[in-house]
Amino acid sequence: MSPVAPELCKFQSAPPTGDGWLVETKFDGYRLLTSVVDRKVRLWSRNGVEWTGRLPEVVAAIQSLGKKSLQLDGELIAVRAGRDEFSALRRTAFRPRRRQPLQYMVFDIPFLNGRSLRELPLIKRKAILNDLLSRNPHPLLRYTEHHAGDAAKLFAAAVAHGFEGIVCKRVNSPYRDGARNGDWIKVKAKAFDTFVVVGYIAAQVKSRTAYLTAALRYDGKLVCVGLVPVSSGLVKALAKTPHVLARPAPSLDLRLVEEKKLRGIVWLKPHIKIDVYHRGLDESGMLRRPTLKAVLTGL
Repeated sequence: MSPVAPELCKFQSAPPTGDGWLVETKFDGYRLLTSVVDRKVRLWSRNGVEWTGRLPEVVAAIQSLGKKSLQLDGELIAVRAGRDEFSALRRTAFRPRRRQPLQYMVFDIPFLNGRSLRELPLIKRKAILNDLLSRNPHPLLRYTEHHAGDAAKLFAAAVAHGFEGIVCKRVNSPYRDGARNGDWIKVKAKAFDTFVVVGYIAAQVKSRTAYLTAALRYDGKLVCVGLVPVSSGLVKALAKTPHVLARPAPSLDLRLVEEKKLRGIVWLKPHIKIDVYHRGLDESGMLRRPTLKAVLTGL
């Protein structure tokens, strides 16, 4: 049994306009593909890595549907305080003793009962999927609801409620394995904040990526909250400024940073500020997926 090749999203900075689109919430999890052949369930990551043995409760949930042949497409999420949380999923998804409650948010059904559904319009496939999950309820399996209407307004509402973004899909589109043809469009919210630069790590040999050490001020003290990847050219410019220190300032709190990540840091006076896109803070208080937006203070 070979893995399912999922339909892929194109990325856009703004939602599409016009009619003919449905909008789903973009969950913050792992893409998970399901194949059932002769009642044998197998699970795959988006990149074709088999996860069947690592997620036995998902396998059992799919088996409860009672289907001899089936394919499902969805997102595996960890639920904490009623919301999806990627950091909890990443830490515990494959560690049953530490695992947060999981949900498989299913949004498509390319195959059912020996019949390919790929050429059916998306809206009909979703109706079949909703009927299947409604007739065979399981707390781990959830149908991904969708909305019609102004995608821009729906995107603003998703951002306001703290979701990662939205996925817009053409209502009448078929399911195309491995395609990124524009029938599915992902629009992600990009939260950003301003941080103080307190150091940098120069790019290693054969690498163009360097890092800035970002900090926030808490109760009058600067606390390191992450390493932001940047170009080696930016770090080379920083190295020529008069802000370089031989050691961190006494008021700098490094307790959140793993010791191995402090190796090679050149410390700077807290003079330069940057805007950084990020996906919030993880449980340790460090930035998740930081990306430089802009340098606010001249070098």
